[in-house]
Amino acid sequence: MFSTADSHDILNLNTKLLKVNRKAMLNQVIFQINVACKKGKSWDKKTLKFYLKKYSEKHFEEDEEEVKEKYYSYCGIVTWFIQKKLRTLG
Repeated sequence: MFSTADSHDILNLNTKLLKVNRKAMLNQVIFQINVACKKGKSWDKKTLKFYLKKYSEKHFEEDEEEVKEKYYSYCGIVTWFIQKKLRTLG
């Protein structure tokens, strides 16, 4: 049986590139939420639930050949962060 640390090493989940990309995606979503909440105001449950739904579900993305249904890149860190914020709002 592998420990969590072993699985991170085996799957290479903490490479520098992945860390940078996860952080960039999270910053992008935080910016979107700030704009939606009129920057400077507190985040509200309705807005957070909207973004949680958006990043928890698949969306359609078109490439050169076809339209594919897929999750947003790095959606796991985004959904974790939003769920954490929702818990603090009660």
